[in-house]
Amino acid sequence: DLLGLQYYLAYGLPVVRVRPFTHIGPGQSERFSISGFARQIAEAELGLAPPVLLVGDLNVERDLLDVRDVVRAYELVADQRFVGQVFNIASGYSWKLAEVVERLLAMARLPLRVEQDPGRLRPVEIRVLRGDARALRAATGWCPEIPLEQTLADTLDYWRRTLRRGRSTE
Repeated sequence: DLLGLQYYLAYGLPVVRVRPFTHIGPGQSERFSISGFARQIAEAELGLAPPVLLVGDLNVERDLLDVRDVVRAYELVADQRFVGQVFNIASGYSWKLAEVVERLLAMARLPLRVEQDPGRLRPVEIRVLRGDARALRAATGWCPEIPLEQTLADTLDYWRRTLRRGRSTE
């Protein structure tokens, strides 16, 4: 962000700075929490793993966006009118990861037990991460269109298809 600003100010490089908040969706690596949860559920459904969902701290809150909404925001700000400006790409709402896990478990085709894995806990954690995208909305009219339920369903279906074909994103 600041490097982009520096190049804009020093050299006139046509830079639009964006600050995307947590984006999720089909095709995301399982190294990211929500995609990892979806993969674990799909593995359990396919009999590739026991029906246990390993999690870290579920009491954190994140401003979640579908990656397709984020891409749409990128397309809107990639315009000469916005050179030198900065935009947050965010929903303005934060979800507890516990709520997200509940929604994913409701979509699962079998019951899973949730277990906290100490290896998934971070020594330092930002408790609440929420953005303000009013500037982006005012400049472009952008707002998120894909609801969380759809993103979660699409991500879970992605892992079901991928694992049935015997492939991973890794």
